[in-house]
Amino acid sequence: ERWPTGKEIWTATGFGDSSGSHGAYEMAALSGDGTHVLLSGLQSKPTLDEMAFKSYGNVFEGQAVVSALPASALASATAPSSSDVAWTSTAFGNDYNTAKAIRPVGNTSRVAVLLFSEDHSASVAVIDEASGATEWGPVDYTDLHGEGTDLQVSHNASGIAIVGLGGGSGGIVGRMTLVASSDGTHLWTQSYQAAPDAELIYNECWGAAPMSDGGFVISCGAGIEECGEVSDDTALSNCKAGIGDTRPGAVPRGPGVWNSLVVRVDVDGNLLWQRVDSYKDSDSTDAEMSAGEGCSSAAEWVMATSDGGVAVVTDETFGVGLLRLGD
Repeated sequence: ERWPTGKEIWTATGFGDSSGSHGAYEMAALSGDGTHVLLSGLQSKPTLDEMAFKSYGNVFEGQAVVSALPASALASATAPSSSDVAWTSTAFGNDYNTAKAIRPVGNTSRVAVLLFSEDHSASVAVIDEASGATEWGPVDYTDLHGEGTDLQVSHNASGIAIVGLGGGSGGIVGRMTLVASSDGTHLWTQSYQAAPDAELIYNECWGAAPMSDGGFVISCGAGIEECGEVSDDTALSNCKAGIGDTRPGAVPRGPGVWNSLVVRVDVDGNLLWQRVDSYKDSDSTDAEMSAGEGCSSAAEWVMATSDGGVAVVTDETFGVGLLRLGD
């Protein structure tokens, strides 16, 4: 072990920010051949307001940027700087505020990028790993998908999957859209929800991981956001009581208390299984959880494990959690 203590070795900040022109990286991924760290995010944001990422929100100012940094630069005991960057691309111009995600397309020399702006919230481009030059796109799938929050590449690298959320069933449902990695052709869009009534229980997906059978596992959050927009008297009463799911055996969760939702789908996006989990500390009772006084959980990141299972990093009221599941 080179650095076994967990002590901070360096912090790198010199990548072009200045007063009145701020930036941030939203995603980092290792290139297909392992030689570069691929970075996506934004630059040229006039203020530090609304620096919101993942489930916290979106950035509506700035310019999308992607870069490649030699992996060797991160292995050094000295912090990398802008001079170490292999290439940087802002080829998407001012049409997009940020590049929310970046992933290698298998072991090829291509890289998939998820782009976001207020009007184009689920756009994908594929670029050349060696230079950052655009191979195809950006292609906008907002009308089909809704809001994109992350993307992944299928196990055989033939498809690019966008995850996120969109309108449906009178409320908010989780979404996955698969497009061809070769040219961006739309293949399918599927929706997912924890309960039949998406008007009360919102479903928002934040991450995904490819599985060896060609399908995906998707990490989401599900919960009652608020009751202010519910007009039906019965639905409003249920909402305030935390009864977003009226099926027998469903556990009430008050407004503002979210749960982790993990969804497993096949190669065509069809549901194989899903489950809802929530952390409960030793001091919380079931009654407190139902009344909206307990901890909220949301599945933000998900990874396939070497033994065929699933590991999920959750966002908790108190911090970060880890959920381990079998497939």
